[in-house]
Amino acid sequence: MPKIGKLVKLGDQVGVVESVKAASDLFSPVSGEIIEVNNELQNSPQLLNTDPENTG
Repeated sequence: MPKIGKLVKLGDQVGVVESVKAASDLFSPVSGEIIEVNNELQNSPQLLNTDPENTG
């Protein structure tokens, strides 16, 4: 997870999604400052699929 307060530019790598078969980099869709991270995703990555608008 990126650190809160980090400044990122459009296209910067901000994370990685790993699975058994592969790893994929995550890139920032905008420039700006990281103001919040969802640490629940470390232990429950399925939240991205089951509830992306709220807890994911």
